[in-house]
Amino acid sequence: NGEVKESLFACNSVISSPQIIDTSPDGRFVYVVGTRGPAPLGLEIYDSVFSDFPSGSKLQTFGKRVGSRGEYFTLLDSKPAGLNPQSVSASNDGKFLAVASEEKDAELIIFGLQRNAPTSNIRKFAVPVSYHESDLDPRLRTMHLSPDSNILAVNVANKRFQFFRLEKDQDGIPSGLKPLGDATPDGNQLSVGKWTPDGKYFLYTDVAWGSSSLDALFSKKGVLRSIEVDPIKGMHQ
Repeated sequence: NGEVKESLFACNSVISSPQIIDTSPDGRFVYVVGTRGPAPLGLEIYDSVFSDFPSGSKLQTFGKRVGSRGEYFTLLDSKPAGLNPQSVSASNDGKFLAVASEEKDAELIIFGLQRNAPTSNIRKFAVPVSYHESDLDPRLRTMHLSPDSNILAVNVANKRFQFFRLEKDQDGIPSGLKPLGDATPDGNQLSVGKWTPDGKYFLYTDVAWGSSSLDALFSKKGVLRSIEVDPIKGMHQ
């Protein structure tokens, strides 16, 4: 059993995906985005936890410090991060963070990093995803950086993943993005995704839920899918 050594308040949300938290490559910094804001004081019940909570907008950075009580984590920085940020991914080279936002024409927010801390070098990009008429929730969800930090896998409406190649400047910070190959076939209710360590395959789950809470209880079995990503030809198999 693991021992909880310390705990801190962070701007996370009960309706967030697991991708609202990531760590720096050396494990000394933790990045957290808040998909929704805190409920007003005194309010005990919402009609819907998915739509009634205040909008979220924070990126918080926690880091290790050494003091009289030894090594400990503390809040180091808090920055605006668009609208209802859905995920945060730290590049493996420690140069930037990629945040998925619901802000129109600024769905991708790049935070430059210096010594693992977010800087004032903030860039916003529109992500040209494709929505279908059948999408019940037409918005961009989570983003997943490939291990080499050159490809971005984007969950679109919980129905499909689209891939984008990041263009970078001389400092290795993204300066744009271009579509890479076709989108994956539509699923029932896509959830989390993960690159293999070599970046050759992208794995994602289809939990097969429907549009209501009861559908999650009585749905059929979910599936785990694996696709091979060709970083040069932009083909997916």
